[in-house]
Amino acid sequence: MADNRPQQSKIVDVPTVHETYANQFIAAGFDGSSVTITLGTSRFVPEKMGEGLKEGSGPTVFVTTRIAISAPAAVEFVTNLTGMLDQIGLMPKGSKVIVKQ
Repeated sequence: MADNRPQQSKIVDVPTVHETYANQFIAAGFDGSSVTITLGTSRFVPEKMGEGLKEGSGPTVFVTTRIAISAPAAVEFVTNLTGMLDQIGLMPKGSKVIVKQ
């Protein structure tokens, strides 16, 4: 009997790929074929050194990365991220993510 399971792709880690930190979700969009996710980092940039935040003003959010992935990759991303967040207890109790394929 033949083994019809898909073969695993070989993953090559390229050490020169830059890692980017983000602590803010900015936006996501779908153009009909790919999902684009924009992330950023909030930073406090005072006008003068030693100044604190002015009343009513928050930190500035700078775009730090934008990723565009295919719809199937987005489904895989959501599935894996949801599982990880559920495993570490960050998914709200009783919440379910349903991804139509």
